[in-house]
Amino acid sequence: MGFEDFFHLKLDPFSNVPDPRFFFSSYEHKLAIVKILYTIDKMRGLSLLVGDVGTGKTTVSRKLLLTINKNPNFKAGLIVLTNNHFKLSWFLDRVAKFLNIDDDYDNYEEIKGAIISKLISYYKSNKKVVLIIDEANNLKERDDIIEEIRGFLNYELGNRKLMTFVLIGTKEILPYVRRNESFYQRIAMKLQLKPLSLTSTKEYIKYRLKIAGADVNIFTDDALNIIHEASNGIPRLINIICDNALLDAALQKKLPIDGNMIKDISKLYSIESEI
Repeated sequence: MGFEDFFHLKLDPFSNVPDPRFFFSSYEHKLAIVKILYTIDKMRGLSLLVGDVGTGKTTVSRKLLLTINKNPNFKAGLIVLTNNHFKLSWFLDRVAKFLNIDDDYDNYEEIKGAIISKLISYYKSNKKVVLIIDEANNLKERDDIIEEIRGFLNYELGNRKLMTFVLIGTKEILPYVRRNESFYQRIAMKLQLKPLSLTSTKEYIKYRLKIAGADVNIFTDDALNIIHEASNGIPRLINIICDNALLDAALQKKLPIDGNMIKDISKLYSIESEI
């Protein structure tokens, strides 16, 4: 049994699966996106966005991809690194496929040459090439990939880079990019995605409920305050608390959801709160 019928919702408002329909442009996320889009537009070469687990990095990466690809002057793609157990050849093959290079190559020199030729072709067509790498923390202990990206940043025409990279991941990546001084110095924009403020948390919850079809206030203001405190403003934890609160409220046929219910939810699901 779901809670959608009880609350007259058309969609699940707090799923942790990224959904562009539920993207909430909080101050924290908007600031990161605007700054990254600036470096992309200027083709500065390399941006780095880090944040704690659950702060919405993947959501930002998807929003960036959608926004950039709306502009016909850009060619943007996304690579998600699910682990760090991959070969350099796999990485270069993903870059080649992103650039619409369909041929297979037997060695490093051939595929690298094909990639650079394609980048020059895009440049001559007035296309700006942008590659977003999500879960970039999986570049840990991968000095070869970091060095390869640094090598791509050396290619320029007309006073701009042939390709701009956006690395997005947890802070775990920082020691590994810092130890390649040449790479680290090429980072044009370093950003940290911070948790949501109390104001942003309240707006985030209300926005997602509105998109889902809510036509009444489901959470009391006290409940919203406690959700922020219990989640520390981390979107993923906000979603977990709200999702479970909606289910419990529907089972109890309780509306609105008050602070006491949120306290119980926080304790039940081991989400720490000092309240």
